[in-house]
Parts: sequence; structure tokens; C-alpha cells
Amino acid sequence: MLHMITSFSKKTEYIIVLFMMLMMSSCVSHSESKNKSSDFVSSRLYDSGDYIDGGNLLSTSSNTSEYMHLIQPVALAGWLDYIYIADMGHHAILRYNTNTKDIVVFYNVDIGVKTRIHATTSGQLYVTDPVNSRVLYLDNTGRLIREMSDSNLIAPSALVEDERNSRILIVDSIKKYLLEFNHLGRLFNVSNLDFDDDLGSNIISFDVSKNRLYFLDQISRKVVVTDRYFRYICSFGGDTLKLPVLLQSGVDENIFIADSFDNSIILFKVNKNITGLCEFAVVDVLNTDMLKVNDMLLHDFWLYVADSAAARIRIIGFNPD
Repeated sequence: MLHMITSFSKKTEYIIVLFMMLMMSSCVSHSESKNKSSDFVSSRLYDSGDYIDGGNLLSTSSNTSEYMHLIQPVALAGWLDYIYIADMGHHAILRYNTNTKDIVVFYNVDIGVKTRIHATTSGQLYVTDPVNSRVLYLDNTGRLIREMSDSNLIAPSALVEDERNSRILIVDSIKKYLLEFNHLGRLFNVSNLDFDDDLGSNIISFDVSKNRLYFLDQISRKVVVTDRYFRYICSFGGDTLKLPVLLQSGVDENIFIADSFDNSIILFKVNKNITGLCEFAVVDVLNTDMLKVNDMLLHDFWLYVADSAAARIRIIGFNPD
């Protein structure tokens, strides 16, 4: 009997020791996991808590106003105090005043998921229309100036303004071309964006900054960097990105990427300590509770992110160096 009690006591002691070891191991593992996820304590990017879900729509027949809710915002552009919003639900480009919170219907047009808009420094607005293989050019009052089209422009997927050369750069997602137009709609140049076998096959977003262009290739999950003549310099991203959908470049070579895999915003920055090389590193990651990121706009050090599923635009703060 005494032998059985002693044996039982030793077994109990062994189980307790084993349990404590497992608990310690779990704590260490949890700590390592926590430290891994805390590699970036978001300091440059922060959620302001503000968002745009609509605005005061002034009535033309009276001095009264009603609140106009966003339905499905899919594309954004900015100029002065205005945020332009392409809304699929309203079938229109809306213009929101960040000071007065008023909203107006700027231009009525069919909007698709792949519609993109861009505002120039003088307030003109360019609107891609992939279904009809064209780009619309509007003045700052919402009047259609002209339609831009070409046999090489089949499905315009992204566009930006190259201020230094006074050009509008448009990427065609089917032909894999980059087309250069002037503001009058004249085509100046067509460049092939197939940089190699792995890069340039699906450019969905791009931007211009200083003497460089940044192209986001969704298939390779990389950002391709070129010079002004579209000559390849380098690429970065890769395993860091899961399902990137948007790219915006900021001052001092800050590159913002929206990743729809977890709806996070990732900030890359060039390493200036390495002279002559193209070295970019992740310097901040902001995890959000957004449902579906459709477009992103950097405007006056604020990052406006269109969340079409939530019918609103999230406002993310940015602290530059």
C-alpha cells in the first residue's frame, strides 16, 4: 500500500513538473509571437478616427440641405480643399469639401470597380473608363473637355500626372503598355512595361516621384522602380506583400502600399545611407479594421482610403520624418 502511494505521488509530481514546463514553453512562444508582431509600433501611420461617409448636399431650389451618404466609393483624387470620390452607387463623381463638409455631384458617369480618377495641380480631372476604352478629361467645374482614346488604349487601369514633363501617364492592363498623352489628348509615346518574365505582367497602380516611377505589380507582389524613361532600376516588396492593390508615393521617397489580404497599410522608405543603390525597407505597418480597400489618396499629409464595403473613406494620419 505504501509502495502504491509513493508511486502515485511520484507520478503526480512528474505530471505537475511536465505541466509547468509546458506552461513556460507556451509563455515563451507567446512572448516571441508578440515580439514578432510588434516589430513595427505604428508611429508614422495612425488612425485619426475620422472618416467621410457623406456630406451636406445643398439643394438648388432652396437654402435647405440634406445629408448625402456615400454608397460604394471606389476611387479618389484630391485638389486644394476638395476630395473627389467616384461612387458606383451614385453613378457619379462627387466632390467633397474638407472645410465645409459639403458635397456636390461633380459629374454623372457610369462608375466601375476599376475606375480610377486623378486631379492635376490645376484642378482638371481625368477619369478612366475601361469599359469604353477611354479616359475622360474634365475641367475644374465638371465640364467634359475631351475624350482620350487610342488603338493602344484598351483597358486603362491606372493614371498619374507627370508634372515635370506635362504629361498624363496611363497604364493599359491588357496590352501592358504605358501611354503618354499631353493635356490636349495627343499621344506622344507608348512604352512596353514587360520588364522581364516576372515583372510588369499586371500593373494595377503606379505613381511618379522626383526622377522615379513606381509600378505595383500584383502578380509578383513587387514594386518595380524605373527612371523617367521607364528603364528598370530595381524592385522591392515580394514576400512582405500578400495581395497588394494600391500604391502612393510621398515626399522623401515614402511609398505607401495598401494590402487587401489583411487591409493593412504598409510604409516603405528608401535607405539613404546606401549610396547609388535602390534599397527600400518597411518602416511602419498600420493594421486596420477596414472591409474592402478600393483606392488610396495621399493629400496634405493625410491618407484617404476608400472602403467600398463600409461605404466610407477612412482618414489615416502620417507623420513624416
